[in-house]
Amino acid sequence: MTFLTFLDVIKNHNTIDIMKNSIFSTLVFLLLVVTPTLAQGDDSNKESFFDGWEFAVKAGVNFSNMYGDVGNNSFLIFPHAGAVIDKSITDEIILGFEPHISGEGQELNGGYDRIIYLNLPFVGKFKVADPLTLDGGIHVGVKLTEKTKFGTTGETDNRNRFKRIAPGVTGGATYDVAEDWFVQFRTNLKLSDVVRKEGGDSEGSTILSFQISIGHRFN
Repeated sequence: MTFLTFLDVIKNHNTIDIMKNSIFSTLVFLLLVVTPTLAQGDDSNKESFFDGWEFAVKAGVNFSNMYGDVGNNSFLIFPHAGAVIDKSITDEIILGFEPHISGEGQELNGGYDRIIYLNLPFVGKFKVADPLTLDGGIHVGVKLTEKTKFGTTGETDNRNRFKRIAPGVTGGATYDVAEDWFVQFRTNLKLSDVVRKEGGDSEGSTILSFQISIGHRFN
């Protein structure tokens, strides 16, 4: 199966299949980080199962824009919110899963295109200093809703112009400002063409989003 065929298969999945695949990916991630912990032997049984895990919530704002087959557009500002699940592998390396709801799109000719995604990032974090990690990985955006506002005719809900899933890459940094608080910067780039051909896309469009978040850990 070629890569393009694989993308076509993904594109033609219905929403239920997409959510099943997302849940499966989450379970695989948890299995990969839990198995080494359980395999450490009797000594590890004396420790809590949650040693090395950190759970947090985060929220913030997106600055996103579309590039490609678009007009005279500008950045759309919209909030995001979600969770952070980290597993320490070594003192310097952390694996993270950061599911969050995110509004992304563009301001365009007095209106906007706005897509609400469930983003599912899997990131590796490298601690370069005690309060700072550099982070990078991949993510999959699952479209939940979309809305287009035309400058003269008002809003149109769920035009089904945008594809259901949008894979991409994620990079950024996390800085601990206090024992249980952190700030986070993310750059998310949707790599695939996010607009359906039936929706009027002829050259391909991607979404670039800058995220600034503040988060709280539960220890």
